[in-house]
This record gives sequence, structure tokens and C-alpha cells, in this order.
Amino acid sequence: MSPTRRALNASTVLPPGLLRKLQDRVGPHGVLLYIPARRDMRPPSETITRVQTLTTLGWTAAQIAETLGLSMRQVYRLRHEARTHPERLIAPSTPPAPAPPPVPASPPAVARPAPRAPRRRRPTTTRSPSPATLARRRLREERRRQERILQGEWIGEGPPQTVEIERVNLRPVPLDRTDW
Repeated sequence: MSPTRRALNASTVLPPGLLRKLQDRVGPHGVLLYIPARRDMRPPSETITRVQTLTTLGWTAAQIAETLGLSMRQVYRLRHEARTHPERLIAPSTPPAPAPPPVPASPPAVARPAPRAPRRRRPTTTRSPSPATLARRRLREERRRQERILQGEWIGEGPPQTVEIERVNLRPVPLDRTDW
């Protein structure tokens, strides 16, 4: 976003009819109103035209960034803008802006940074799980075992065995006893 270049009083710039309509729309309080410049009146940015020119000459983003004093990210943004909005590269029908300085035909040699040494990693140590983790694992295994039993799968070694269940005879104890 470009900064506001100047402030004007609407009563001196706008026709009275349009001014009244704006005042009716805004209400009793005054407001600051931003009116963007028309894009068709502005010449294309010198930077975007130079980036586009160098790109068509086959320069890399690093070479363009170094030559024009931009970041590589900005070069990529300007390339994207030129691809998605080619109409912004066309000069308006108003008198043309002065031509940008000439661009050298061959890209400058970009010094490659020295390769970095690989990062040393700390040796991995295996920690024993905490008691809470072990308890969660046991509980999870027990749930899985119970689910398999309910689904009719046999869990164990060898064929399933029939087990005799003993019935225990219990005598009800009266609750009004106080000697125990």
C-alpha cells in the first residue's frame, strides 16, 4: 500500500451534487475518504518492468535480486504479479514515462556460498517408558484382548479348554448384627 500523498478538501474538489450525496451517505459526522488512483493512468512500475525484462533474458531470481538490490522473495512476487496481471505491464495511453536505465545483456556471476558442514546431531538415547505410559499400554492391551474374546477369537496357547465353574453357596447374613 502506498502512503497518502496529499489530503484535499472534498468541498473544493467535488461537484456540489456529489458532495451532498456523500454527506447524506456518511451522516452527521465527517470522515476521511481514500480514493485510489486509477491503474490505467499509472505507468507500470520500473521495478516490475526490469524484473520482467531480466526474466525474459534468462536471468535467475538470485541474479536479478543482486543486480536490482531486491530480495529473492520480492523478485518472485514481482514475477508472479507480471504473470497474473499482464495488463499492469502495458503503459497507459498518456505520455510515456522515461525509459529505465539499460540492462546489461549478460547476468553477473553470482558467488555461490561455501557448503555448510552437516549439522551434528545428538546421539539418540532410548529412555525407558514412564510408569504411567506402561500402565496405559497394559490397559490398551487388556481392552484389545477383551474385544477379541467378545468377538469369539481364542487368545492363548493350545485349544480352548472347558472349565468347570464351582457354585459357592452363600448364606445371607442379617444386617442388624453389631458384633462384627
